[in-house]
Amino acid sequence: MTKAIVLTPEGEVTPIEYTPSTALDTLQHAVDGYIETVGVTPEYSFYANEEGLLREDLIPNPVATAFYRKLGGHTPIKGTVVFVGTPDEEGDDRDVPGHVEDFLKALVALNA
Repeated sequence: MTKAIVLTPEGEVTPIEYTPSTALDTLQHAVDGYIETVGVTPEYSFYANEEGLLREDLIPNPVATAFYRKLGGHTPIKGTVVFVGTPDEEGDDRDVPGHVEDFLKALVALNA
């Protein structure tokens, strides 16, 4: 099972798990549409809704946007995002590092 962290626009931080065979369905369900890798670091990355900027029904995610801007991104992030570990040699997501959940919760607290 791959461990990931879901971050909603409202600041809810929730761990999830999935297998390589259920990854796409699980991630698409979490972000409410097609996934796109947005922020990438040597340890982890996150997925967002590929059409997030075009969809009026998705609200801005201030924590994901702040995080993305720290990585050099310039566009706002809308909707729920999912943090995962960097891919393994087969291209499957690894577990998100344990410190990411605490880091996200601290960011949420700062943005509250």
